[in-house]
Amino acid sequence: TGHLNFELSIGGGASPDTSARGKVDFGKNNFMGYGWDVGSNIESDIKRPSKNIKGAVYFSDPYIFDTNVSSRFDIYARQQEYDQWRTISQPPQERVAGGTARFGLVLPKVARRLRAELELGFETIYYKNKDTIQALGDNKAATLNLFENRFTKGDLFWVSTDLIKDTRNHRVYPNRGFKIL
Repeated sequence: TGHLNFELSIGGGASPDTSARGKVDFGKNNFMGYGWDVGSNIESDIKRPSKNIKGAVYFSDPYIFDTNVSSRFDIYARQQEYDQWRTISQPPQERVAGGTARFGLVLPKVARRLRAELELGFETIYYKNKDTIQALGDNKAATLNLFENRFTKGDLFWVSTDLIKDTRNHRVYPNRGFKIL
């Protein structure tokens, strides 16, 4: 026995550089009664969906393998066209893909309600059509130098740790306690 709760939100916005944007989120807490939180989202330009789009999926387990270790895994990708660059022959298109793995452990012997968290992450950045782009206008050397410095492909790895003390009496609607990150 359980409750089937889905979250669906649709929103939009606009800016002078790009067209209107739309976003769809889907999430399910306590998936299949195991305590897992799963979800995904996608966001895109409405006018040019193939030029500016991003999406992500996540999975979270507060008690992985029935232990006191929590986990969360995120995978994401995005593509963005920089159409505000007016001094080059075509706008550069950035593609990013990455993911994170986060693990947490409660430390009751150190302090009550204290937890340590470790995050491992990876991201790769690639620029489509970068080799065919040419500078326009009078200041071609400066434009190409700026362009080469801004749009450099590569990989990024990171490791981060957090200590969190949470004495709140409720996760979503607390009226007593505090949380220190």
